[in-house]
Formats: sequence, structure tokens, C-alpha cells
Amino acid sequence: MQFAYIAKTKQGETQTGIVEAATQEAALDVLHRNQLIVVGMEEKKKSELFTSFTKIFQRVQVKDIVIFSRQLATLFEATVPLVESLRTIGAQIENEHFRHVLNLIADDVDSGTSFSLALAKYPRIFSQYYISMVESGEVSGKLQESLEYLADHEEKEYGLMQKVKGALTYPAVIMIVFVLIAVFLMIFVIPRLTSILTELGTELPLPTRMLIAMSSFLQNWWYLLPIIFGGSALFLRWYLRTKEGKDQFDVVVLKLPILGNMFRMLYISRIAENLSTLIKGGLPIIKALEVTGRVVGSNVYAKLIARSMEEVKAGNTISSVFSKSSDLPPMVSQMIAVGERSGRLDSILSSLSRFYTREVDQMTSNLTTLIEPIVIVLLGGGVLILVLSILLPIYNSVSSG
Repeated sequence: MQFAYIAKTKQGETQTGIVEAATQEAALDVLHRNQLIVVGMEEKKKSELFTSFTKIFQRVQVKDIVIFSRQLATLFEATVPLVESLRTIGAQIENEHFRHVLNLIADDVDSGTSFSLALAKYPRIFSQYYISMVESGEVSGKLQESLEYLADHEEKEYGLMQKVKGALTYPAVIMIVFVLIAVFLMIFVIPRLTSILTELGTELPLPTRMLIAMSSFLQNWWYLLPIIFGGSALFLRWYLRTKEGKDQFDVVVLKLPILGNMFRMLYISRIAENLSTLIKGGLPIIKALEVTGRVVGSNVYAKLIARSMEEVKAGNTISSVFSKSSDLPPMVSQMIAVGERSGRLDSILSSLSRFYTREVDQMTSNLTTLIEPIVIVLLGGGVLILVLSILLPIYNSVSSG
């Protein structure tokens, strides 16, 4: 969201502008950190249609962030000043919106704003985790190490998600092609056979009657299909953006056969890695949990982390909450308990992250092999129904004749 503000500097000068943040509180925080006294602020309203339209052309892909992170880490390691590095990368970025944002960030840093605060103005592009890691590097004087880690982290996350998407693409494409072929047969082939089947004079079996009825519907009402599917897709997209819809979706995902276990390991790996890195970076445990909860990507685990935050504030341990959750393997809470008792929580979490990352890698590699038999069975069942629906009446007619 964008907020228009009026503020005064320490010298008493009036300053106006627009700040982008997730909430009004976050926008106020950004301005306060820039030593501005806010006099007035209001959300800059845009029509929903216009906002949706402009977002299409203002999207920054994950791949863009990965490339930016790696290039920035390389230039920073070569002792190129930060502002010059940002302008150099911005000059060669193909995404026009991202190029504009990088130039604005460079301007902010050049004027004295810290790098993390400049990034915080663009929460749709840079995650809270990304900003916190940069802030941690600035505070500890290890910004170069933070940038190198972020480059590795973003590349690993991107590579892992590409593996998951790639493994799911094959069965999805096969099923879509099958549905399109089935619709083609229903509209153009089955009607020609219908007259032959009805002329046989025998009572048509139930599968054949259902096939003929479906074919007749598609012939006469085919234009309803894009309306039904399009409307359903839009409704589902809207519902999943609501809190209730997101909660239900995240619960369902974890219960899916095969995929549910893979996503569970992915979320655990993400929690362990992010929490470990933030603790190593010097963030207090409460702040580290808060940031991890925002970037984990699942409301199920975000709520679990929120409960653990409350327990830690009350003087209890993270493992006391994790051990009661059915969404975490017992090994996770046991290892965290060992880390809390020994004072090596960051290294224990790092070990957990490596373990579950390997598990996800192995599962995504085997996913196509696991799903392929299921796809073959489903396709075989569909073909069998089509064939039997046509051959059964012919066989019955020949037998009775």
C-alpha cells in the first residue's frame, strides 16, 4: 500500500511524499527511522481495477531478486561502493519497474538512509526476512557476509521451488491434454456414433447413456464451460486471499497424499534455516520468531510460531510448543530442546535445515516417478470408460442378435 504523508524534519522544514509499506504502522516506522516527525498521513487510494492492472506490469519475479542478490554480493565483495553497485545493477536490469525501484533505493542510500530502511519501503519486492538480514548485517558490521548469505539463500529457495513446480508440471500437462481430448471426442466424435448406437434398438447401458448425455450437453452448452471454469478460478483466487480461505488451503495442502509430506518438510526446512540465520545474525529470539513467522509461507506454521513467541515471552521454551504440534515430527522438537538446553540452538537449527532440505530435494527428484503410476491409472480408467461406453451396446446387440 502507498501512503501520502506530511512530515517535518528536525530543522523544522516541511516535507511531503509517498511511502510504500504493508500497513500504516509500518509506514510510520519507516518515516520515524528517517528522523521525520509525521504531521499527517493517509492511504493513497486507487481503483481496484487500476491497481490490479498496474500490478501486472510492476511484478518483480523471484528470479530477478536472485540475480540482484548475487550481483550485489559480488560487487560488494569487490569493494564497489553500495550506491554505485545499486546503480550498476539497475542499469542492466530488464524489468523496468525493478530498475526504477533500484534507482530510488540508490538515491535514498546516497542521501544517508540506511540500506535496510531503503529496502523496507518496498515490502512487495523484498521480504521481511530479506530486510532483517540486511539490517542485521548493518548493525553487526558484516553486511558483506549478509549479502553473500542472502544470495545463496535466494538461489536455493528459487531452485527448490523450481524443482517442485517442475515435478508437478508433467502430471498437470498430461491431465489437461487428456481433458481436452475427451472434450473434443464428446463434441465431434460421439455425436456421430450416437445415431448408430440408438439404431441398434437395444437398451443402452448406464455408462453409454451418461456419455451421450454429456456429449449432448457439451454440443448445446459448450460456451458455459469457459464461464464456469473462469468464474470458479476467479472465486477461488478471491477466496484464497481471504484469511479464512488461506487458513483452509494451508490445512488442506498438508493433508494431500505425497505432496502434503513434501510441503511439510519444505516449511520445516524454511523455519529452521531462517530462525538459525537470524539468531546467528544477533536478532533477539522474539524478533527472529516474528520475522520467521512472516516468511514461512503457511498460516498453519505461522500460528505455531506465534504461539511459541507467547511462550517465550512467558519464560518458556520453543520446544514446549513444538512438541505438542502434530504438524511437526517429534525429532524437530527434541533437537530444538537439546539446542535450548545446550545453548547451541542456532547450530541445531542449521543441522535441521540441512537435513530437511536434502529430504525435499530427494522427494522432488522422485515426485515424477511417484505420481506417474497414479496418472497412468487415472488416464487408463478414463479411456476404459470411454471405450466400454461405446463397445458395450454393440456387444449387447450382437449377443442378442
